[in-house]
Amino acid sequence: MASSPADQALTLIAFRQARRRTFNERLAEIDFAPEAMLYRCECGLVACETAIKLTGLDYMGLRANPLRFAVWSEHAIPEAEQVVATRGGWSVVEKVAGPAADFAAATHVPSAAVERWIASTA
Repeated sequence: MASSPADQALTLIAFRQARRRTFNERLAEIDFAPEAMLYRCECGLVACETAIKLTGLDYMGLRANPLRFAVWSEHAIPEAEQVVATRGGWSVVEKVAGPAADFAAATHVPSAAVERWIASTA
């Protein structure tokens, strides 16, 4: 559990990101397509409703790491994550080590579609 105010703030950001990741997981399960489709930005900003376009391969690669999220590039929060790749207008961010990263990993429950893809690449 986060103890300092800074850790609590970073964990709250991770909570928002995990909720958006879960939403995208549901989309992938319902209507996964290898071509590009719209997903919700997985940033930690309070009222973000931005849609980002990812290919199925981009999305599945992202989900293979529970610390990674897809965000609109301008929504990356340097105190909470580091940008590990940028593709067009969106970026892959990875949580920095600490309670927020622990929370992100603990709440990652891949959809069946993601599980099948991860198993097929192993």
